[in-house]
Amino acid sequence: MLLMEEPLGAPDVMARDVMNLELPRIWVQRRKTAPFVKRCIDEAVLLADRVVNMSSCRGRIIEEVPGKPPRPRKLEDRFSPLFGAAGNRARACIYGRRSAALERKTNHTHREVTP
Repeated sequence: MLLMEEPLGAPDVMARDVMNLELPRIWVQRRKTAPFVKRCIDEAVLLADRVVNMSSCRGRIIEEVPGKPPRPRKLEDRFSPLFGAAGNRARACIYGRRSAALERKTNHTHREVTP
């Protein structure tokens, strides 16, 4: 198993695109499990067989994103309806949870005081 946290965080866009094609090719040859920690939703959907949203504390899995695009994938697949739907589901989970947490925090810190 190979754990990779933001392996493509530093390269420029063109180098990232090349690596986004190279990593799956290497995986097909080696067939080793390689968990990635990604902060880029589109790259996660492009690279992964399983995309999960995790909590910010204690690394709990909140939701698995369904509907991953079939393999083999190409960079152009990022613009397909299936790819877009998977990315939108991941974003809805992330932003929905952040909105709910912000709402709870706001309600606790801005209570109205009546005389």
